Amino acid sequence: MSSALVSIALIVLLNFLPGISGATQENLFIASATNFIRPLEELTEYYTEHHGTTVTLSYGSSGKLYAQLLHGAPYDIFLSADKKRPALLYKQGVCEAPFKYATGRVVLWSATHKKNKTKNWKEVLTQTKGKVAISNTETAPYGEVPLRALQSSGLLQALQSRLIFGQSVGQTFLFIRSGAAPLGFIALSQALSPEGMQGTYWPITESDSIEQWGCVPHSASNKQESHNLQEYLTGQQAQTIIHKHGYR
Repeated sequence: MSSALVSIALIVLLNFLPGISGATQENLFIASATNFIRPLEELTEYYTEHHGTTVTLSYGSSGKLYAQLLHGAPYDIFLSADKKRPALLYKQGVCEAPFKYATGRVVLWSATHKKNKTKNWKEVLTQTKGKVAISNTETAPYGEVPLRALQSSGLLQALQSRLIFGQSVGQTFLFIRSGAAPLGFIALSQALSPEGMQGTYWPITESDSIEQWGCVPHSASNKQESHNLQEYLTGQQAQTIIHKHGYR
């Protein structure tokens, strides 16, 4: 998928059109956190080729997708960027028992900086002027985690006025790539993408790893295919692909 199409996918989310709600048994409608775009495209391409099931992908922040599911969005599987929201959906009776499919990490990334191995992420932040991009800390786990790292490192107060917020980590990535901010916090998987490798990233050793969990809604139109995809995502073949993209 081209960068332009990915950008559109990040912006154009579910509009609850009648045609979508009538999904057929041959199609699975997947709602995924934006950090998982690259691996999911590769995974679903393989899955479609070997299982004959077509797949429709919708991306957004975990918080917004969670809210859509609460309002009856006709997703067949939800891949969140955290553990909390699938657990809440299970508790609220919206989804079946959650499953873990990946563990990600946050990094500081720049599209233009040359990496200086003598500097850590905190030094890079404090010695670079301009805005710092971060995802919405209420709806995007890849915004919540770096915010805690800034707080624990004592940098939040000094940087507060410099922060600009993307609605998802995908939008945050676009902010930095476009030059709207010289630095920002993104997923390691994005930093390892072809576009990400054109820039430089610094690990955030103080940040927590991010457990990513998914769940199958009780309203899924094709439960068997949803369960088949769940089994595939947690299996060895899919996990090899997921690990290649920077996840554990």
